[in-house]
Formats: sequence, structure tokens, C-alpha cells
Amino acid sequence: MDEADKDTEVAPEPSVATENQEAGNGFSNQNGEEETQEPNVEAKEEQTQTNIQTADARELVKRIEREKALKTRTEMIEKVRKSCLENLPSVYSDENVIDHEIKETLERQQQCCDVIIDAEKELINTLQQELRMRGNCYVKDLREFSEEFNVTCERMQKQNNSLTETYRNELAQIEKTHKGEIEDYLTKDRTEWVQHLADLWDKVQESLTERRRTVKEYEEHIRSQKMEHLNAYIAKQIEFNERIQHLERELQCEKGTKKMMQLQERSTRKDGIEKTVLRQRMQTNRQGDKHTSQDKDLTKQTLKLSEDYKRCIQKYERAQKQMKQFAASDVAKYKKLWLMVEADLKQQVEKALAIDSQIHRHLGLAWKRPSMPFMERSGPIQLQKQTSSPAKQPIQVEVDLRCSQAMMDGSESEADTLEKVMELLCDEMGFLMEAELLKQLAPLEKEKQAAMKLGYLLCALGIKEEDAPKLSDFLLKYKQQQSEQTEDACAEFNDMAETSKLIHPNHVLPALKSFLHQYRKTNPSKSEHLEDRDTSEDAAYWESFGNIISEDKLRMWDTAESKLKQYHAVLEEISELIPKTERLKQQNTELRQLLQQIACKL
Repeated sequence: MDEADKDTEVAPEPSVATENQEAGNGFSNQNGEEETQEPNVEAKEEQTQTNIQTADARELVKRIEREKALKTRTEMIEKVRKSCLENLPSVYSDENVIDHEIKETLERQQQCCDVIIDAEKELINTLQQELRMRGNCYVKDLREFSEEFNVTCERMQKQNNSLTETYRNELAQIEKTHKGEIEDYLTKDRTEWVQHLADLWDKVQESLTERRRTVKEYEEHIRSQKMEHLNAYIAKQIEFNERIQHLERELQCEKGTKKMMQLQERSTRKDGIEKTVLRQRMQTNRQGDKHTSQDKDLTKQTLKLSEDYKRCIQKYERAQKQMKQFAASDVAKYKKLWLMVEADLKQQVEKALAIDSQIHRHLGLAWKRPSMPFMERSGPIQLQKQTSSPAKQPIQVEVDLRCSQAMMDGSESEADTLEKVMELLCDEMGFLMEAELLKQLAPLEKEKQAAMKLGYLLCALGIKEEDAPKLSDFLLKYKQQQSEQTEDACAEFNDMAETSKLIHPNHVLPALKSFLHQYRKTNPSKSEHLEDRDTSEDAAYWESFGNIISEDKLRMWDTAESKLKQYHAVLEEISELIPKTERLKQQNTELRQLLQQIACKL
């Protein structure tokens, strides 16, 4: 029982040693981790490492001493056991001795037993003394270990405080460098984005200039082809008229010669009158057939030239439609690109507002959505104005258009007035025509000349043929508006009484200018919309997207970001220290339990 008690008393010591060794190993591991830090902490780390190594050496010496004491105790116990075993045969050997020798043997046995008991008592006393001494030494070692543990805890606390301070300084320096890098990256990205937008804008401008140049080239080519075909048609028409006049002159000459021959034959040969008449009739018939065939050929040529002229006009109209389609496709592409960029910017604005609301909510501030009227818009600004502009045309133009439609459905008298107005317009606007064209049109009839002049003027002014009644109606309305001012002037021109009733010749040019101004307003082409578009409001519109977050809010975002980063760094430090504190708490609880067990055993 005494040996078992000794073993139980000695058994806790290795566990304490292993715990101390684990603590030392933990401290050494901690020091191994801390050696990677700044050079100003290396001295403290070396000092703690030497202290831990000395504590490990001291614990190793104590363990060796305990092992030696245990070995001596076991040797003593083994020696006493052997002596007892040696004395037992002497005790049991005298059992068959006679009575008078029994007492002697009993006495010897009693002496031997006394010797054994004294040896056992002496051994027990020595073991008890050694146990007390070991218990006192163990209590003393525990007190020294608790004092050393407290000192090491204080040192570790100081080291942790110094390390946290150094880490905070390092973190502040890292944050400064990180902020500088972020600002550099932001400036670089902004410059790249601005350069990308500038390149894209240059490409769009180049494509627009190239498109305009091609449109101008097509217009010049079509105009030259039209003039060439028109000149060719007029030349052929003049040649045809000259041939007809030449044939008529030849016919008249032949008629004259025929009459002279008849008179001569009447006077000279009365008998051959009938033969000559028949012969002349046959010649006239042949000339008539020849004339009819030439008329047919000339009509065919005129039809062919008119068809060529119509085909040229159709080609011109198709080219205009293609140009309009190209302009419409350019406008659609421009609008699509505008809408795509606008949608992207609106998404970025919504994200910025969402982040702003989250920041306000995190800081406990009230957030109010700013007024953003530009977010309700969609599409280019000038195109919106142009699409809404037709609703704001003058009332006079609507009245004129209605009147023109009524005149188009009018009677034959209105058609006569339309013809007279067009003739007056061709006479007054003759300065727009070239001299060569007028020379080519001179041999033609008056009606054909008027039709050709009217077509050329409408094409030059950019007015469609179906809008000619609108032009005449507008000229008549303009005459009604200027009737009070032109009454005296109209009375002086007696030779132009019929046309002056319609409109005064002096008012044709200003009336035509006002009609063209209103006509181009009511019938604008899509290419004009694209060319006449004003981009002065675009910069303010795009800047309104960037100014949705004010400078104060941006400064607030920067301060909030810095504070949150500091808070995050502190939380990371706390999260790193939590496992260490848990391990220290566990070690403290184990040490308290050991102290309680030792106190209970003592």
C-alpha cells in the first residue's frame, strides 16, 4: 500500500512536466512565428527563447533527479525483500525441533522477526521522510513554476502589446501605399476610358464624314447623269424638229415645182397632163409614205428618249431613297449606341445610389434619393426635340396643305389656274436655268418647253412633282395675304392682267422662298436631322451622370472606407488572438486542477 501511495504521489509529476514542456514548445512555436516580424522585436524574442530554454533544462534536471530517487527506492525495497526471503527458511527450518529447543528456536525466530520488522520500519521511516521531502520540494517547485508562469504571462502580454502596436503602424503604412496604388490605378483607368471614348468618337466622326462625302458624290453623279440625259434628249428633240421642218420645206418646194411643171405642161403639152399628174401623184404618195415612216421613226425615238428620261428619274429617286435609308440606318445606329451607353450609365448610377444608401444605413444616417430628371430621358436630346417639332408647325402651313388638297380635287378651272401659275413661275424663275438648256429648248413647242422647264425647276428646288399643286396653292394664298399692298402695283401692268389676278410677278420670288422654308420644315430628310443635330447639350447631359454623387458624399465614402478598414484590421487582430487566449485559459484551468489535487493530497 505504501508503495502504491508513493507511485500515485510521484505519477502527477511527469504530467506537469509534459504540460510545462508543451507550454515551452508552444512558446517556442510562438517565438518561431514571431521571428518573421520586424527587426526591432528580435531582441525580445531572443530573450524569451533563452528563458524558455533555461526553464526546459531545469525541468529536465528535476526529471533526472526524480528518476534517480525512484531507482534508489526500488533498490532498497528489493534488498529488504531479498533479506526477508533469506530469513524465512531459518524461521521455518526449526519446526521439527524438540520442546526444549522450541523456546530457543522461537526466541531466534522472534529475534529474526524483530530484525526484519526493524528493517521494515526503518525502510518505512526513510520512505516517509523522503516522501515528505519530495512533497515539500514539489510544492516549492509548483510555487516557483506559478511565479515563473505569471512572469512569462506578463512578458507575453507586453510583447503582444508591442507587436500589436508595430502591426498597427505597419498596417497604416500598408494602407497608405494601398491607397496610393488605388489612386494610380483609378487615374490610369480614367485616362484609358477617356482615350477609348475619344477614339470611338473619332471613328464615328470619320464614318459620318465618309458617309457625307459618298452622299455628295452620289448626288453630283446623279445630277451630272440627269443633265447629260436631259441635254441628249433636248438635242435629239431639236434634231427631230429640224428634220421635220426640212422635210416640210422640201415638200413645199416640190409642190411649187409641181405647179410650175403643170403650168408649163399645160402650155406646152396638153396631151401629157394626165401622165404628169399621175406621176406627180405617185411621187407625192411616195413622199407621204416616206414622211409617215420618218414620223413613226421620230415618234419611236421620242418614246425611247422619254423612257430613258423616266428611267433616269427612277434611278435618281432610287438613289435618293437609298441615301435616305443610309441616313436612317446611321441615325438608328447612333441612337442604339446612345441608348446602350445611356443604359450602362444608368445601371452604374443605380449601383452608386445603392452603395450610398447602404453606407448611410450603416452609419445610421437618413438617406433620401436625389432628384434625377435626366434618368427619365431616353435617346439623344436633339432627336427628341426633332421628333416633337412637327406638332409645333405653324397653323398657316396646315391651312395651305388642306387648301392644296382641296385644289387637287377641284374642277377644270382650277387646273387652268394651276397651269397659268406654273407658266408664270417658269417665266419668272428662268434665271435658274442654264443658257445652253434654254437654247436646246427653243425649237420645241410652248407646252413642251413649259413642262421641261417646270420639271427642271422642281428638281433643282428639291420639290416633288406631286407637291406642285401645293406650290401653286401657296402662291395664291400668298397673293391673298399681300393683296392690300399690291393693289396699286397691279393696276400699272395692263398687259399682264390675267396673270396678275393670280399673283404679282414681283411676289413670286419671296413667295417661293417662304414656301421652300416651310416645305423643308414639313418634309425634312433624316440626313438633315443627323447633320443639323446640335451637340451642345450632350456634354451637360453626360456630366449629370457623373455628378449624381457630390464631393461631400465622396469624402464621406473615403472616411467611411478608412474607418471600416481600421475596424476590420482590429477585428482580424482580435480573431488571431482569440485562439491564443483560449489556449492560455485551458492551461490555467489545468494548472488550477493540478493545484487543487495536490492541495487535497497534502
